[in-house]
Parts: sequence; structure tokens; C-alpha cells
Amino acid sequence: MIKDIRRSCSMVRRCAGLVGVVLLAGALLGCAARESATPDRAVEQTAAQAAQEASAKPEAEVPKTLSAVQVVEALKAAGLPIGKVIVYNAENDPNKLLGRPGQYTEKVSWEDARLEQVDPEDPEGGTVEVFARPEDLAARRSYLEQVTKAAPMFQQYMFEAGNVLMRVSFDLTPDQAKQYEAVLQGLAER
Repeated sequence: MIKDIRRSCSMVRRCAGLVGVVLLAGALLGCAARESATPDRAVEQTAAQAAQEASAKPEAEVPKTLSAVQVVEALKAAGLPIGKVIVYNAENDPNKLLGRPGQYTEKVSWEDARLEQVDPEDPEGGTVEVFARPEDLAARRSYLEQVTKAAPMFQQYMFEAGNVLMRVSFDLTPDQAKQYEAVLQGLAER
């Protein structure tokens, strides 16, 4: 019975998340519609300013490149209770973002053995996403933060290092989550 309740909760979370994403998309489309009504001269001026600012800024530091599998292997080697691991590709990525322009280039999810597992295809534990560019990682993190503000049931711990964004289940204690963060930061410093 408890498993049925957790499955129901999982379905409610997914449905609520979908509603949140739809609302967020509607808000973003509304902003885009307002921006497209801007006079051409203002758009040209803004584009010129952006080009000047970009040329004035020093090039961003290239982050250390880590692979998603390397991160999970390091978590295992550090003794974290990693259960089932799912390595995603463009066909099985539940978000259908893997490899798309401006999105993550690798994604791996895992079970944390300390957490109850409800859905074998959606492990409770964590996810690592790898990005080709720092701005893609920043955009993804910003998007996820907006979603979790709109739907707090989707809260998660988020850590980044180099080209990696790690998300860990909010069902873990802060101390347990810090164990994941410490391994990720250690990898980035090597």
C-alpha cells in the first residue's frame, strides 16, 4: 500500500511538474511576444551594445572537462551508496534534450541505496549532466531553479564544477548531499 501511495505521489509530482513547465513556457512566450514588438532601432541598438560588451569582456575560463560516467565512477569509488545507474542517450533521455543545441551532451542518473526506489526507470538519487559550454550549464541551472520555485515538490540539491551540473535528491539530508558535492569538487580540482 505504501508503494502504491509513493507511486501516486510520483505521478502527482510529474503531473504538477508538467503543469509548472507549461505555465513557465506560457510566461516565457508572453515575454518573447512583448520583445518582438520592440521598434527595430531599439533592437539594433541593443544588439550593438551586446556586441561591444562581448568584445570588451575577457574570454571565459574554459572549465575542466569531466564525463558523466567519470563522475559516477568517482562517486562509487568514494564509497557512496550508488545502486542502479542509467546512462542516457538521445533516444532514452526522458527530457529529450540530450545532444540538442544548447543542452547537455551527456546525462547519467543513479539510485542512492539510502532512498526508497519507486520507479526503476526513474531512480531516486541523483543525476549528472555535462555541458559543452558554461552558458548552457548556467541556462539549464537557471531553468531548473525556476521550475523548483514554481513547484517546490521538485526541489533538489544542485552542485556544479567545471562542465558538470549534479542534481541530488532532496530526500537526502544536507550532510548526505554534501558527500556528493565533496566528490564532485574534488574531481574538478584534480
